[in-house]
Amino acid sequence: MDIRSWLASLGLDRFASTFEKNEIDLEVLATLTESDLEKMGIDALGARRKLITAIATLNAGGSSSSLSSTAPSSTSPQARRAEEARKAEAAKNAKPSWQQPWMSSCGQDQHGSWAATLVSGVEVKFRWCAAGKFTMGSPASEEGRSNGEVQHEVELTRGFWLAEAPVTQRLWQAVVGSNPSRFKGDDRPVETVSWDACQVFLQEANRMHGGLNVRLPTEAEWEYACRAGTTGPTWLGKNDVGVLPRIAWYNENSASETHPAKQKAANPWGLYDMLGNVWEWCSDWSGGYSSGRVVDPTGPQTGSLRVLRGGSWHRGARGSRAAFRGAYVPEDRIGSLGFRLARGQ
Repeated sequence: MDIRSWLASLGLDRFASTFEKNEIDLEVLATLTESDLEKMGIDALGARRKLITAIATLNAGGSSSSLSSTAPSSTSPQARRAEEARKAEAAKNAKPSWQQPWMSSCGQDQHGSWAATLVSGVEVKFRWCAAGKFTMGSPASEEGRSNGEVQHEVELTRGFWLAEAPVTQRLWQAVVGSNPSRFKGDDRPVETVSWDACQVFLQEANRMHGGLNVRLPTEAEWEYACRAGTTGPTWLGKNDVGVLPRIAWYNENSASETHPAKQKAANPWGLYDMLGNVWEWCSDWSGGYSSGRVVDPTGPQTGSLRVLRGGSWHRGARGSRAAFRGAYVPEDRIGSLGFRLARGQ
């Protein structure tokens, strides 16, 4: 049975195109969590729960078309529990069916799917961001908003992997062999790196690790991942002093320096330091937004400034918003500029 037929048997064939767009087949299906389904754009809670129940039935060796069956089992409760425990232990120790050659390990947790890889001996962990739609920019009522944050609908037709934290000094030094950072510390984000220098790092990392294919995220990918399905200034809703110190290092709590990555709370997709600590370079040239719907935007074809996102240790709360846009000369570097790795499917 193919994925479309399976969905039809559940009365959920309206989601067939969503599954196909995310390249979900029956093998990958077995690994999906409710969080993954929500990221894919399956917003109806009842549909997600029905899918999770059906997936569990498939994994247990049942039929997707007999979910409503109430026939009693001849197996004793003790035997069923023992079998369930055996399967759970096997699943725990087995490699996920979707593991790819570039991954050294992968799995799922409360945030969704993750994958790790070793780059010059340093582990880098990525989080899966499924294809989807979102509203980019900010409403006119958002405090601290600038004119360049025009709201518009964006559709990302391809899922992507995004590193769960900015590139650290440990990783930069392992790849490049030097450390340009002003605030030294292996686990702190690398900073004082230009956009051009980031391109050298990416080329070298991809040379060292065949099939890795890391790059900078687009500006749209960055905001989509930062929001993680939310719509406010931050994923906690507000960006005031009652909220922001829980998720970001900014000018009110940073003591005028960077801090080791992953000390603040992650967003719903398991991404740390998306706001504050260091600005993050994106691949796009800086330019104005379209006011209409766009699909897979990559920014202007040319320009003089490259996009920065996320705010930093020296920036105020206004800069620590999902919609806030910065830009800088690509060949210049200062002590608040860092970056995060992305890769395609």
